[in-house]
Amino acid sequence: HCYRERQRDKDEEKLKGAAQEVQGILEEARQSARRVVEDGQKKMERESQRMVEEAKSRIEREQQLAIREIQAVAVDLTLTATEKILERKLTESDNKKFVESVIREIAQTKGT
Repeated sequence: HCYRERQRDKDEEKLKGAAQEVQGILEEARQSARRVVEDGQKKMERESQRMVEEAKSRIEREQQLAIREIQAVAVDLTLTATEKILERKLTESDNKKFVESVIREIAQTKGT
């Protein structure tokens, strides 16, 4: 009878020890999982920030290219208008026709 009680007490102690060990392992696993998730989140944040910066740079380059193209068109239109003015002496009627012609050319240029 005493032997069985002692054995049972020993078995209960072993079970308690095993349960504590399991709890420790589970806690380590939880902490490890939290670290993995946090590391993943930080990595995603860095990657998304890099993508945003890359997109901003690309937009800036495209914007500068568009500005240069607009400036080139403006210079061409100014030169064309100046050439036409210098080619002939304008009367009042000619002046109106000239302005309308330039406006049509600008509209055609914007359409292409």
